[in-house]
Amino acid sequence: MKNTLDIDKKSIGLITIANFFFQDYRNNEDFVQQCSGMNGKQINNWLMEYRVKKISETRYRSQDEFEEAYNLNPPMALERLFQERINGDKLSKLNCIDPITIYTYHIKDQNVKFNSFTGYFL
Repeated sequence: MKNTLDIDKKSIGLITIANFFFQDYRNNEDFVQQCSGMNGKQINNWLMEYRVKKISETRYRSQDEFEEAYNLNPPMALERLFQERINGDKLSKLNCIDPITIYTYHIKDQNVKFNSFTGYFL
């Protein structure tokens, strides 16, 4: 994503989140229009609200649907569940491979960030 909003290059987390949600040109343009004139903190707050909205919109209909998706491709299933990029480093911090357990814990706090979620399994 082009840095049209003049986001500080040190704001790696903010850039990563924006890149995850706004991968194509049309969505990127919408993001730029929505956040034009905002500072980094305001953009971060807007992205967190957007993430919560996306979690609600893309929620798995059932535990079985999540389990099936997880068994096919764990990172993709977790990305849909958490609405954030799940790379190998993040995935390695999750000390649970049982999709039913993951889904059950996630239902209790659906807006939890993945890194915080991994703390349930320490």
